[in-house]
Amino acid sequence: VSAPSPRYACWNGENHQFNTEHLISRPLFDAKLMEDLGSSNINLINGQVRSAQDSGHQWQVIYQNQQTQKEIITGDYLVDARGRTGPLKGDHQMRGPETVSLLQRWQTSTTGNKHGNIASMASSYRNGWAWIAKQGSKLYTQVTLSAHDHRIPKKAGLRQFIASELGQIPEVVQWLESTLPTDNPVARASTCRLSGNLVNQRLIRVGDAALTADPLSGNGIFASLSLGLAAPAVINTILDYPERASLAQQFYRDKCLETFLRFCRTGRDFYALEQRWTDQPFWQERRQWPDKQKLHKPFPPEQAQIKKRPILAQGQTISKEVLIPPDHPLGLWRVAGIA
Repeated sequence: VSAPSPRYACWNGENHQFNTEHLISRPLFDAKLMEDLGSSNINLINGQVRSAQDSGHQWQVIYQNQQTQKEIITGDYLVDARGRTGPLKGDHQMRGPETVSLLQRWQTSTTGNKHGNIASMASSYRNGWAWIAKQGSKLYTQVTLSAHDHRIPKKAGLRQFIASELGQIPEVVQWLESTLPTDNPVARASTCRLSGNLVNQRLIRVGDAALTADPLSGNGIFASLSLGLAAPAVINTILDYPERASLAQQFYRDKCLETFLRFCRTGRDFYALEQRWTDQPFWQERRQWPDKQKLHKPFPPEQAQIKKRPILAQGQTISKEVLIPPDHPLGLWRVAGIA
């Protein structure tokens, strides 16, 4: 993980530097995670899942190994962490405006610009918004558009189309001086979605397999880690404390819904800050979805409520009295470790 680097924003015609972020090489990061798993004596199977079927008593997962042979592994409980690639078959509790992100890598002959050697920037423009990250001589751009934008070409025309879109953003053009595109461009779905089948007696979805927020909210990894940390206690309760299984499942569903709505509303408020293209369908849709509810509400003390809610404690889900402010409908049961 790199040192924190500056994060810039060019939004609504104004330039700002907001906070910092850590830029990582995802392939290298994933490889190091695999090393950590191996060093922890966790059996790591390198293969691609082809199907997962539940007989009602046992899961059967069919996967293809590196020699393209099909293998089978069985288990009592399934954690689906396949990200957006996990097949949902239309099983969505909520789904936002259809969105696509076009990705392109670049190589530059210079290692620095006025923003430095390592930096990132988000910039809005008429058709959508772009994100660019720089690490030394390498750049990475992501253009996010409506999936219904009829101008998006087939794969063969993507590289030229991406360059044309980025060319409409003066701030990005400065970053791309003396650069050439490398690798093939990639189109990825980036629609906000919340799975309808989040958890049951034999299955739990975590990370992007459970929910995907708008990339503009910038909290995808945080959301995935948050759900990943909650899942073991939920599973433990379902398996070892069946009398509280429904409580654990409700806790997880509520947590996913609240996490999803919070990040989607964060994205909505960023879209609403852009005032120059309010007549464009891309901006019209996203500045009012998922609802009009404020992200932060006033909290007069007289509105404080104390109710019993499911919480995570000692590796399981239990019921506990919590304080419920408007900003946290799931409730707060500890502050700085104090109940």
